[in-house]
Amino acid sequence: MHVVFVRSCSESQAAILATLEERGHDVHCFDDASEALKAIRSDSAIDMLITGALTAPISGLEICWEARLLAGEDRPLYILFVVPAGEYATKIEALDSGADETLDELARSEEFHAKLRVAQRITSLQRDLIQEASTDYLSGADNRRAFFRKLSAACSDADRGRPFSVICLDVDRFKAINDRYGHDVGDEALRTIAAAARKLRLPVGRLGGDEFGVILRDCNLDRALKAASALQREISNARLQTPEGIVGVTCSLGVSEFRVGDTADDLMKRADLALYQAKDRGGDNVATTPKKSWMNGRPSLGVSLVRLLPRPGPEINDRRKRQPASDALIARVCAVIDLLIASGLDEDVAFEAMSQRLIVADIPLPNDRETTSSWPNYLREQRSALRNGTPTEGALTEYRSVVAALDAMAPHERVRWALENEVWDRRRTRPSFPSNAWIPARLPELVSSDGNSLKQIVSSAQRGERIAS
Repeated sequence: MHVVFVRSCSESQAAILATLEERGHDVHCFDDASEALKAIRSDSAIDMLITGALTAPISGLEICWEARLLAGEDRPLYILFVVPAGEYATKIEALDSGADETLDELARSEEFHAKLRVAQRITSLQRDLIQEASTDYLSGADNRRAFFRKLSAACSDADRGRPFSVICLDVDRFKAINDRYGHDVGDEALRTIAAAARKLRLPVGRLGGDEFGVILRDCNLDRALKAASALQREISNARLQTPEGIVGVTCSLGVSEFRVGDTADDLMKRADLALYQAKDRGGDNVATTPKKSWMNGRPSLGVSLVRLLPRPGPEINDRRKRQPASDALIARVCAVIDLLIASGLDEDVAFEAMSQRLIVADIPLPNDRETTSSWPNYLREQRSALRNGTPTEGALTEYRSVVAALDAMAPHERVRWALENEVWDRRRTRPSFPSNAWIPARLPELVSSDGNSLKQIVSSAQRGERIAS
C-alpha cells in the first residue's frame, strides 16, 4: 500500500514505521501534518493514512477530517488512528472524525499486521466498487454519472480561473450500422470511440447510446478544436470487422469552451448544438458555436436544448419522404414557437429550436424557397403572416387547433407535452375549434406563464371577440 505516516509524540511510532517497511509498503513520513495533507491531495495513489493525536501544526483529529474530505467519493483512503493506551474517549472521537480503525499504542505487532491486512482488503474492494460505479460496462469509458460529476467539478474550478472546454460527439449513422451489420458491430463501434480517446489520452465518458463527452481541463477553444480534430482522424482511421468485410466508422464532434457563469447544462447545450451543426454538414466533421450566436444566450425557460431537441423517431423520415412542408405544418410549428416564447424562451432560440426539429425530420423548405431562405427566416415570415391575418384558411385552422389543444393542458405541462408529443407533426388528437374563432396577433406577448391569459384569449376567440393589441 501507499502509506502516509504522520509522526507524533508517540512511543510506538518507531515500531509502526519498522513494521510498514518490513512488509514492503511504500511509506511517506511527515513531521508536518499540513504537508501530509498536501501529499494526499496531490497523489491519488496514496490509499492509507496513519496518524496519532499529538501532531502539529494541526491535531490528528483534524487530519482525519481533512483527509476524508480530500478523498471524497472517487478514491479509497483507509485511515488508521493511533490512540494512547486507555484513552477510550479519543478512540470514539477519532472514529467520528473519519478514521476507519484505531490502534492502541501498546498493541502487539500481530494486531497491527492483521489491521494492515484488513486495510488492504477494504481498499481493494472500495477500488473495485468505485471503478464499477463510475465506468460504462460496454465501452470502458466513464459512465454518465461520473462524467457529469467531473464536469460540475470542472465548472467550479473554471469559475475560480481555471479554463476548460468540452467535446460532444456521436457516431455517424449509428442506427444504420446496427441495422445492417448487427448490434455486436455497433457495440464494437462504441468501444472503438472510447479506445481512440484513450489512445490520445483524452478523458472520455459515455453519455448514452452512441453519444460521448470529453472534458479538456486547462484547454481553451483553439486547443480543444485541435484535440477534437485529432480524435476525429483517429476514429476515421479505425476499421470494424463485419460479416460483409472491413468497414470504417466516423463521428461528428461539437466543441464548446467554458464561459464565466456557465452551468454544466449551459456548456453541454452549446456543445450539443455544435454537434448538430457537424451533422448538418454531412458528418465526419468538427464544429463549434460562433462567438456571436443565439446558442450563446441562456433561455429564461431554464430548459437545456440538449433535452429540448430530442431527435424524432425513424418513422418521421419514412412518412415524410422529403415532401416539402405544407402550410398546415408550418402553422402548427408557429403555434409551438408562440408557446415557447410565451413560456419565457428567447425568441431567436425558439425559432432555431423548431428549425432544428424540421431539419432533423428531413423536411425541406418549399421548392421556391430552398435556395433563397433558411428555416429560421422562413418561419419568421410565416409567423408574421399569421400575426398579421394573412395566412391561408387551412393554416389558420391548424394554428387555432394547436392553441386549443395546448389550452387543454395544465400550464406547467404545456412545453414538455408539446415537444415530447410533437404536436407540430400531427401526432396528437385534434380538438374541435369553431371556424369563426379568431386568434389575436400578439399571442406571445399576451400569454402568461400561469396560463390564465391563454384561457381568456381562447374563450374570447370562441365568442368571436377581438382582443386589442
